[in-house]
Amino acid sequence: MIKLTSIGYQQDNVVATVEYDLDGEIYQLTVYAKLLLVAKMTEVEVKDYIRGKVSVERVARVKDAATALLNAILDVDIEE
Repeated sequence: MIKLTSIGYQQDNVVATVEYDLDGEIYQLTVYAKLLLVAKMTEVEVKDYIRGKVSVERVARVKDAATALLNAILDVDIEE
């Protein structure tokens, strides 16, 4: 699930708040884009842009969990 929940403007930027889910939890992400860029996009392009930003955020969250797990078994004999 990815849902646009608010839209605002700061100077020449669009500032959007997006909610997304990951492993049953809901997270929020603030997405920034140049107003002129967004004005030239189609609806499909805007959705793709937001999906891309959320995808990067999801990967970062999963990477942190994977890193913690792998660090726990670093330099441990796993044949025990």
